[in-house]
Amino acid sequence: MHFVPETTHPGAAIARYLGTIAPGSYFVLSHGTNDGLDEEPVEAHNSYQRTTTPGIGRSRTEILELMTGTELVEPGIVWTPQWRPDSPEDVDEQPERSLVYAAVARKP
Repeated sequence: MHFVPETTHPGAAIARYLGTIAPGSYFVLSHGTNDGLDEEPVEAHNSYQRTTTPGIGRSRTEILELMTGTELVEPGIVWTPQWRPDSPEDVDEQPERSLVYAAVARKP
């Protein structure tokens, strides 16, 4: 979803998808973000903007909005290294460096 611009209504696309899956099904989402950065890396941003599929970093709150209509599975929306690691040692001291959130949700 981090390559889907707001102009194409990503929330509506997810809602349509959720409308097709059976109740009790799970929905998995990983999404790039700029959360955790003091400032957006200009070079990386400019590089993505020159592609045919520019990346869009959404905040945790925006990602939560994309999950509307679902029930988040613990631990919720977290940095990818924090989503159920095999052991606590698998999580770096700065998991936000991944710049990607992960979530699993259940359709009620």
